[in-house]
Formats: sequence, structure tokens, C-alpha cells
Amino acid sequence: MIGVLTNSNSVRIPIVQTGCCKAEFDSTYPIHLNGIISKDEFRKSVNKINHPDSSNKNLKILIVASILSMIIGFVCCVVAPAANTNTQLVALLVAGNILMAIGSIILGCLGCTIHSRRVARWR
Repeated sequence: MIGVLTNSNSVRIPIVQTGCCKAEFDSTYPIHLNGIISKDEFRKSVNKINHPDSSNKNLKILIVASILSMIIGFVCCVVAPAANTNTQLVALLVAGNILMAIGSIILGCLGCTIHSRRVARWR
């Protein structure tokens, strides 16, 4: 935990390094929680925080789709100058910009959703 505990009823649970760039809350049951919360409840709570739920699969699919949308939009904009007619040029530029905008908006919304879910799990 980062910061100073302001509530005397707060409990500090240390973060342990579990990989190169991954850290989790320690699942070791603190002795001073005896009589407050059971070991099983504590482990369930820590696991809920450390391991995201399965609904993240849908978020990953949306992230990949929005990134693909942005890449396809970028390719449309790059290929547009090679178009044979002005109509094709305009169509490719418009389609490319729309795809990049949609991908960016979806990616931004997904970032906010993921952040809010993490904060909710921590609480």
C-alpha cells in the first residue's frame, strides 16, 4: 500500500513481486486479523483483487478490434493517394479517418472501464 494509514482500523497488506513487471497483494493471512475476518474470507478477497474475473475476455476482444480498426484506418489513409480517381481518394480518406476515430474512442472508453473495474476490485 502506498501512503500513510489514516484510519486506526486499517490493515496494511504488502505487495509482492510475482513476475518481471507483475505484482500482487500478499495472500498470507496477517495474525492481527484473527477474530475480525476468517482466513478463508481473507484469501477470497485477496484472490478477487489479484486475479481479474473472466469478463475481461470480452474487453480483450474489444481492445484487439479497436486496434485493428485504427490500423485499417491508417492503411486506408496511406493508400488513398494512390487512388485512381478523386472519388476513391476522398472515400479512402474519409473511411480511414472514421475508422481511426472510432478505434480511438473505443480504446479510450475501454481504458476508463478497465481502470474503474480495478479501482472497484481494490475497494
